[in-house]
Amino acid sequence: MTKSKKHPQQPAEEPDSSCFREPAAAYGADINELKVELMQQIIEMENPQWLKKLLSFSKTLHKETEEETPAPCRFTVEEMNTLLDRAEADIKAGNTISANEMDERVLNKYLQ
Repeated sequence: MTKSKKHPQQPAEEPDSSCFREPAAAYGADINELKVELMQQIIEMENPQWLKKLLSFSKTLHKETEEETPAPCRFTVEEMNTLLDRAEADIKAGNTISANEMDERVLNKYLQ
């Protein structure tokens, strides 16, 4: 068996850096810009009742989101490296299909 090669890793920015997560760009928006805008709005609020309502809503929304939509893909770094190694080996061995064939497979799966 060949030795697994090193894949580049992003620096740990979160406490749970052992998981692979999709980049914010995959969701169509720069999440950091949204966070900054939200924080600016919160800083400008002067009414404590609004802040309490916003905090309550935020906690409820976060809880609902976590329960309804788990992360689409979570792998440890080691698992992700293993999957990448396998994929690269398949490509080198010619074990590939065209985009059209993949589209047909996915479409057929959901139409059955």
